[in-house]
Order: sequence, then C-alpha cells, then structure tokens
Amino acid sequence: MNQATTLFLSTFTSLLAIINPLESLPVFLQLLEGNDEQTHRRVAWRACSYATLLLFFFPVFGTLLLDLFEVPLSMVRIVGGIILMRIGFSLFMPSGATSTLIPADASAGGDENVAFVPLAMPLMFGPGAIATVLGMASLVRHPLTQFLSLTAIIIASC
Repeated sequence: MNQATTLFLSTFTSLLAIINPLESLPVFLQLLEGNDEQTHRRVAWRACSYATLLLFFFPVFGTLLLDLFEVPLSMVRIVGGIILMRIGFSLFMPSGATSTLIPADASAGGDENVAFVPLAMPLMFGPGAIATVLGMASLVRHPLTQFLSLTAIIIASC
C-alpha cells in the first residue's frame, strides 16, 4: 500500500473510534427534544458544517500553530493519549457525566447555540480527534510535494 492509502485508512479508523457518532446521537436528541424536524435538520447541518471546518483547519494550520507557540508534537501526542485513556476508562465506568455537556439555556430556546458547543466541538471534534488529526498530519513532511497524502487525511476526516 502507498502512503496516501495507509494514512487514509489509519485516520478514518482512528477517528471513527474516537468520534463515535452513535454516542452523540442521544445528546443531540435530548438537546432538541420537542422541536420540529426542520429544527433538527438545521442544527445537525450547522453542527456538521462547524465540525468539517475544524477538520479542515487542523490538518493544514495545526502544525503551524504548534510551531508558532513552540509546542512539541510529542506533548500533543501524550496529552491526546491521556484523553483517549480517560475516554476508554469512562466507557467501563459509566456515570451521569453526559448531563454536564448539555447547557442550561438549551431548553430555553437556545437551539441554535448548541450546534457549535456541545455538538460540533467536544462531541464531533474534540481533543482526541484534534490530537489524532495533528499526529497524522505530522507524518506528511512536505505538504506541497505530498499533497495526495495530506488530501487523504482531510478526506478521511470528513
């Protein structure tokens, strides 16, 4: 297999395990409980758009931001691993922690506010996904000459 195919499969399977779309569904339904189908579609479309914009931003500009603030990639990988370990442990020891993701103003007509937080940012594209995308994008040493590899990462992220 070539590098682009390997990066695509690695990124896709890693993000599928980290994001876990079925885990976001109960939160989405609880946040929009009692609303019509048009509101559900509008909020879902906005949340997916925000998450896609974040997915495009981090592979391209994430390593530049790390260089700008002089944060080593190894630190991002360690913190990302700790976050993934915490997610794994929370799967074995479930608690009522999902209720903290729901803002207090969600039931008071703030349906549009929930599209970015908590749906897009922590649920669909959280710290684990950011660390994964940054780690995969760091494997592409020369983005201009290895454009196909960077494109494979971005397509797998979407």
